Amino acid sequence: MKKITKPIVLVLILVCNSFLLPAQWCTVTTAIPYSTDMPGITHVVINTIDRISLPIEDYPNNSYVNTGMSTTLNAGQTYTISITHTRDAVIFPTVRNNIRVWIDYNHDYSFDDPGETVVSLNYQTYGTSTASFTVPMSFTPGMTRMRVTAKMSDDGGHTLPTSCDNPPDPLGYHGEVEDYDVILSSSVGINDLTSAISNFVIYPNPASTDLTVDFGLAKASTISLNIYDVLGKRIYWVSSSHPSGKHSLKINLPAVGITQKGIYFIDINDGKKSSVTRFAVL
Repeated sequence: MKKITKPIVLVLILVCNSFLLPAQWCTVTTAIPYSTDMPGITHVVINTIDRISLPIEDYPNNSYVNTGMSTTLNAGQTYTISITHTRDAVIFPTVRNNIRVWIDYNHDYSFDDPGETVVSLNYQTYGTSTASFTVPMSFTPGMTRMRVTAKMSDDGGHTLPTSCDNPPDPLGYHGEVEDYDVILSSSVGINDLTSAISNFVIYPNPASTDLTVDFGLAKASTISLNIYDVLGKRIYWVSSSHPSGKHSLKINLPAVGITQKGIYFIDINDGKKSSVTRFAVL
């Protein structure tokens, strides 16, 4: 039997571990700020999100920030987003910014699919830029990511913004990138899921080991239930047929693979519409 050398063992370990890492959205590591005067984002408003911040929040390390804030966006509805962005009044006082907003509608950890650039505004003078977009009727329900950026335009010799700065701007990514979580839902509200489903309630919340899902059916239906983690990865799925009336599903969280404390999202749907709400595991 041949002896396996340590370098080969190390390579095998690294390769195996790479398959175990969960997929996630890219982090813009090339957005290194040159000063606190660099253009950044100071205020984002969309639906229930209203975030005020410094223009560059992690100087001198990076001008990318994962805000951790979230909101629910419903299919077919139109939303207005306002983005307040700054300028470098010292070195580049006349340079305008380009604005982009991306939403990963199909949860493939990329913002480059058709229709996922939801806002594209060029040559915006510093201040507040506003745009509207309509959520499509077809998408993958559940937790996903929205990315917002304000970046110097070619007034200052810069390339157009891309979601991951790939290829990197040769002059540097002179702007800021902010990430937000988005819950995509086909419903207008948790208790208005479809004509068939009503009274969608989960408890206890926070939960520790067991979670109960209550809902009512106006007619016999096949119901699917999904649980996602904060990265949008589906952890649990079940589909079952139920007669009309009141129903209760009990989920043992450790038994379905939910053992880590944190925030999770549960989606219930009948194949036509869905609704998503969050719960915590302690």
